[in-house]
Parts: sequence; C-alpha cells; structure tokens
Amino acid sequence: MAEITLSKYIEKIMSDAYGELLGPSILKEQCKNLNIDFEEIKVRDLKRIADRIFEVTKSFGEEKAREVKLRIINAKKIVEKSYGKQEWRNDERDGDTQVDLKEYSIAIGYYKKTIGELDLEKNLSDYARICKKIGSAFNRLEDYKQSILYYDNAIEAYKKLEDYSGLASSLNGKASSVWRLGEHEEALKIAENALKATERMPFGSRNEKKAKSIMMAGIYTTIGNIYLDLADKEKAVDYCNKAIDIYEELEMLGRAGGVYNNLARVYEDFGDFEQASKYYKKGVDLCKESGNIFMEGWTRFNLASVYAELGKPELAIEECDKSMRIMSSFNNRLGKSRVECMRGKAYKVMKEFEKATEHFERSLKLLRGIQAVDYIEITLYEFARMYADKGEREKAIEKLKEAVETHKDRPETITSKKIKGLLEKLQS
Repeated sequence: MAEITLSKYIEKIMSDAYGELLGPSILKEQCKNLNIDFEEIKVRDLKRIADRIFEVTKSFGEEKAREVKLRIINAKKIVEKSYGKQEWRNDERDGDTQVDLKEYSIAIGYYKKTIGELDLEKNLSDYARICKKIGSAFNRLEDYKQSILYYDNAIEAYKKLEDYSGLASSLNGKASSVWRLGEHEEALKIAENALKATERMPFGSRNEKKAKSIMMAGIYTTIGNIYLDLADKEKAVDYCNKAIDIYEELEMLGRAGGVYNNLARVYEDFGDFEQASKYYKKGVDLCKESGNIFMEGWTRFNLASVYAELGKPELAIEECDKSMRIMSSFNNRLGKSRVECMRGKAYKVMKEFEKATEHFERSLKLLRGIQAVDYIEITLYEFARMYADKGEREKAIEKLKEAVETHKDRPETITSKKIKGLLEKLQS
C-alpha cells in the first residue's frame, strides 16, 4: 500500500470539509502563497498552513474552520513513531489515519494487528479503545453483526475498568448497530443503558462537564431516531429537542443543525409539512452559519421534499439545485440520488411526468451497489405515487411490490408501512 503523506492526508481533510473540488484548491493555493511545496509538506509547515486556511475559510463558518485548523495541526500524528514497548501504537495510528481517509476495511486490519500485539492484562484500556474503534469501522461498513461483536468486547473491558465514558460511547455505538439491524426495542434498551453510564462519568472540570453533555446529546439523537422508526412522534420530538438544547448551549451549531434535520423528518413522516419546513429551514441556516456544508446540502433536499408536499414545486426545484451543487462537490452518490428523487417528486407535482420519470430512474441508478435499502424504498414509493397520480394503477402496484421485495423481512418502518398501505389501497 502506498505511503500516506502529509500532503495526501491534509488534502483529504480539506475534501471532507469543503468538497472534492473546492477543498484541495484552497489548500494548494495557500501552500503556493506560503512558498510551501504542496507535494513535500513537512510537520514544521502545518501550523502556518492551518492558520492561513482558517483565515480564508472562516467566512464559510468559523465552527468548521476551527475544526479543520485543529485537524491540520494534528496531522503530525501520521508521521510520528513509537518505539520499544509502545511500537503497537504505530499500527493503531495507521488505523486511525485510514479511518480519516474512509478506508475502513484497511483500518480494521491495522486495529486487529494492534490487538494481537497487546498484553491484555497490562493494556486493557488500550484493548477497549481499539475494540470500540473496530466496532465503529464495521458500523461504517454496514457490517452490523461484526460491529456489535467488537462493541461488546469494548463494553466488557470498560465495565472492568469502571470507565463510564468509554462504556457510554460503546453502548451508544452498539445501540446504533442494533437499530440498523431493525431490532428497535433492543436498541432502545442499550441506548438507555448508555444514558445510565453517562450519569457516572466524571463531572468536575469544565472539560469533563462538556464531554458529558456532548455524550448525552449523541445518545439523545440515537434514541430520537429509534423512536421515529417506532412511530412514537412525541418521544422522537422530545429526544431531538433534548439533543438540540445541549448543542445550542455549547454553541455547536453544526451538530444542532444536523439534529434539526432529524426533528424536521419526524414532522414530515407524520404529515405535518409546515412544521417540517420550519425545522428544515432552521437546520439549513445553522449548517450554513457553522460551515457544515455537507449537512447543509443534505438538509436542503429534505426541505425540497416538504416543498413538494406543500404544493410549492418551484421552491423544491430551487432547493434541489442548491443541494446538487453541494452533493456534486463532495461526489456523494447517495446524496445525488436523494436530490434526483426530490426533483422527480417536484416534477410529479407539476404534472411533468416524463421529467419526473427521468429523475426517479436516475435516483435508482445512483443507488445501485449502495446498501441503502431505506432510500431505495423511498424512491420506489415516490415513483409509485407518480404513477397513481397519472392513473396508471398497474405500474404503481409494480413499483410498490418492488419496494416490498426490497424491504424483505426487515422490521417495519414508517416508510414500509406507507408502502404497504398504498399497495393495499390500489389493490382493493
């Protein structure tokens, strides 16, 4: 495998933050202005690069600019080496680097190698931390059973260590994987245990208080998502608001914006489109203000969906255009597919059925090879609604049956219930 250089690593940081076109362009321009050879960035250059990039990107949102600055300064970790009894840390570091590069399978290989080098009696805390990282990496790969296995290893180790911060984080990670498997009630129990663990986290210093609050907000977000799938609107809204209150108090506007997106989705799924519109707009504003560009784009296509439901297709198209510029900059296939679906939905409202069909088909094409069953179902559902509006009942039924087959025997969700309900209505 090719060596990961500082140049490649920082380029990835910038791509993640500002898109695959704009991010590297900003980085290379600032290196040029600083008389730094981009291909030969050294550790001694990191502080100057970080300071300059902060100055030129803070207009996009200071929260994200500060985060990027810190990540660039900390990039020195990828070239630092440990020796003697701590040499195993080199493999952990290489695993961390691969996670940052979104090469999760490679990262898992490094982490597993690290575990094999540890003395578990002397390094139980290190073992727990690395198992948690493996659990997270498997979650990102959508291998939820393996994710749960490693989270369980971390949980047992953290219990022995009485490390409640690590325990809460691992339980929340496990809850997320169990939820993704469709075992909602079990996931809820695990997340509630994660909250109990946070109650025993240290709470003395300002940093400890902040860490505890951030942990709780993350768990509240998980619980809100679970309750949405369980169709419990009141509790889903309650837990989203709890997370938002913490993030806003801590002035973590990007994260607050992301949860506003979740909150709006609750109202959208329950048919309260005016309220959903209000919260999607709030999410867009906070993401934009903080510099959370990717989440801004994600929230915009959700806002487009609501505009279509409200009979405002022109506004929906405008939001789709803005979202697609962002999703294209990040080269995110899933995001692009969602934009195409919402374009189709907007054109359906405008009764431009040929254009709607074209965009629904583009959405499905982009989803091929991506393990995103929920989004495939949503596109098929909207496609079927279009055929139903056209009076082409058999074609609508065909799309709904395809959606049912896609869902298979997974536990029911709000979307799968809508699909079955429309199918029953059309077949009656």
